[in-house]
Amino acid sequence: MKDIRINTSIPHTMTQEGLRFLGELARHVPENGVIVEVGPLFGSSTWVLAKNAHPSVTVYSIDTWEPAEWIDKVVAKKFPKARKFSREAFEYYVRDCPNVKPVQGWSPDVVADTWDRKIDLFFDDASHGNPGFINNLEFFEPFVKPGCVMCGDDYASGCPDIITETNRLARRWNQRINVIGRVWALRKPLDPSAPDPVTVYGGLTPHKGPFPVLITHNASGVCTSDYPSSWTGRLHRYDPIFRFTLAWGGRRIPRLEILARCKGMDGMVSPWRRMGEYVETDKPWVPIAEVRFRLAGRDADKYTLRYQAGWCYPRIGRKVGAHNSRFFHADSWTGMPATGAPLPINALRVKLEERRP
Repeated sequence: MKDIRINTSIPHTMTQEGLRFLGELARHVPENGVIVEVGPLFGSSTWVLAKNAHPSVTVYSIDTWEPAEWIDKVVAKKFPKARKFSREAFEYYVRDCPNVKPVQGWSPDVVADTWDRKIDLFFDDASHGNPGFINNLEFFEPFVKPGCVMCGDDYASGCPDIITETNRLARRWNQRINVIGRVWALRKPLDPSAPDPVTVYGGLTPHKGPFPVLITHNASGVCTSDYPSSWTGRLHRYDPIFRFTLAWGGRRIPRLEILARCKGMDGMVSPWRRMGEYVETDKPWVPIAEVRFRLAGRDADKYTLRYQAGWCYPRIGRKVGAHNSRFFHADSWTGMPATGAPLPINALRVKLEERRP
């Protein structure tokens, strides 16, 4: 994704990884298409959508642009020289994006009586709870074209309504959620009566690679990631991984290998396994508690490998108790969350990057 354009000078709450993922989605919007985003704040996501989509694509950005204490705190800490939050500040930061159309007001009420355009990409980063979040999903979903994408930020344990509603939408569409960092994305099925389960990238131009693809066996079934650094498994859901394997996506690096091993909930450590071999403990159906990856081969020193693990507590009411680890570097164990008791891993992600000269 080296060609994805982002603008870090605009005040933002999304990570650069999330913004690049958003730019990748915008890049595949067809000419004269329509993008709708709700909650752009200062316009960092707006800029990414507008600059990575075709110039003929229109980006409708909906926000109240009303002052809020939490916005002032974030800006003061991370962007002390930023303009005071307002629609005028938003228009200043996206002044070089002529294909952006600001719409001021509460979504979806502000467009409820007038909106009639089909949507190629919908992005939500506004209300992080209900009823705001579900109201936006329910209003805009009928306008999203079949085969196109709905996505949003903050698929995280701190925003349980986002997890609940996107999971519900995924079940109704019979699709699998792609999650890059905290950004979720779902593809609307082409045939609602007989959907073919695919990921967001099932119909897009495949990455040239190379990137590692994780295939996990959770208690509920098999989950496969097909996008660089995306989570695989059952993120924010209590569904332990019992075994996993790695394969190359895009193209293979002939002189590079990724080895992996695991530690079970019973403390048993598996041998190192090569790509294509399953990593699991000697006892069947023992959940995995920790993982460790290693680069091998003549080109190992040309790449860096980082990985994360996601644990989840049993659900208490509506609250999702979850913990995603920091990124670990090759040849280190992921460790355990500080809960006082071992927990099984529910989700994994792996990032392979070429070292800069």
